[in-house]
Amino acid sequence: MAKTRSKPAAKASQEPKEEVTSKKPALAPAEANPPKLFILPENASENARILTLPNPATSKGNRYFFCPETGLYEFTTIAAPSSIPRSLLITSPQSAKELGKGDTNGTREDEAKEGEKDAKFTDGYILRSASLYVATPVDIIFFLIPIISPASSQKKEKGMFLTFEDHIEQTSAQVKRLLKPAATRALFEKRLHAICDTVEAGDENMFRLSVEKLVGELLSKAKRMVTKGLPATMEDRFIRQALQAPVTTLKREDTTASETTTAEPSQPEAAEPQDSATSKGESQDSETATITPATSFSSDTPLEPKPAEIPEAIKHLLHIRTSINFMLQSYLPPHLRALVQTHLATNTILDFSPLDAHLKTLASLREEARALRSLSDNISRKRPIEDDEQAEIRAEKKRKKEEEDKRKKSEGRAIKQLKKADTSGMKKMSSFFTKVAKK
Repeated sequence: MAKTRSKPAAKASQEPKEEVTSKKPALAPAEANPPKLFILPENASENARILTLPNPATSKGNRYFFCPETGLYEFTTIAAPSSIPRSLLITSPQSAKELGKGDTNGTREDEAKEGEKDAKFTDGYILRSASLYVATPVDIIFFLIPIISPASSQKKEKGMFLTFEDHIEQTSAQVKRLLKPAATRALFEKRLHAICDTVEAGDENMFRLSVEKLVGELLSKAKRMVTKGLPATMEDRFIRQALQAPVTTLKREDTTASETTTAEPSQPEAAEPQDSATSKGESQDSETATITPATSFSSDTPLEPKPAEIPEAIKHLLHIRTSINFMLQSYLPPHLRALVQTHLATNTILDFSPLDAHLKTLASLREEARALRSLSDNISRKRPIEDDEQAEIRAEKKRKKEEEDKRKKSEGRAIKQLKKADTSGMKKMSSFFTKVAKK
């Protein structure tokens, strides 16, 4: 039979295969000084600008938006919580129109100008931080107070009457630069009459800070704040929590007594003599009499007034005081806060004595509740000394038993066999190594 040979297998093609790899687009590096998103007033003039002025409360430089026509604005930051990070996408009107997400009005020339201004955002720009800087109006008098009454002038009881020019000479360079235009100076000088005593000296007016007028101005601003409503966070922290009375309850449970019963003989009680039955009844009565019942109080009767019982006048006074304290801490220099608070306590415009009396009552209730709470905690945590001693004895026995079991487990087989040997009549090895007594 003829032998057949299979053909050799074809050699695999050794051409290299192209590897398919997906390339991610390279991101541009983050900017060291990214742009910020500001929300400015619409009616601002062309001369409006952002400048640095000393903060009235801290004297540190802060950014403000100033318009010669509408006044001064401070920037309020609105940021997302750190637990929920967010970002913003900024696009130009031209790109929004191309995408069909918006429509622009105006001539082509206006669109061209806007396109030149927003050339950076034509393709879109992502802000890593979603913070918004909103320009909110602030009264100019808060910036005039440090000028009219600096900290150095408080050594005297009352300042001197000076012209506005003389007051400006003692301020910082930023304020002097701001008040250089005549229109701006007139705008600031107009607000001085609201908080200053004035004296005419020829053609000029001289000014001196009046604490009474300042207190009246703060009270009027506080009333407007209360009318418009305080923020929810301030309402919860400074109003609701301040007027919330402590929940003081006393626990009262039925008197209970635990009796220890002993095993009685199985004989019927009728078979016992009358004398023994009588003595047994007397012993039970005496035993019951010696038991000390554990009594505790439990009643859900609160000692504080209900929220509906708080008068509206008290709430209104607390709203006014909270608003004034906010302005004192945010806009007044430290050397004037105590002076203003003293005048507020003695003013005749608004009497805060009912609020002080109500807060004093709440403070006493809180102190009483704290004392009762600490007393109940001490009673609940108190344990008899005998229980502690028994627990220590049990722990010591358990420790010794564990050590004994551990020692037995660590012994070898030879030691266990030697323990079984009969050593009666034998001397111990240590007896051969004792010291010989001196003769």
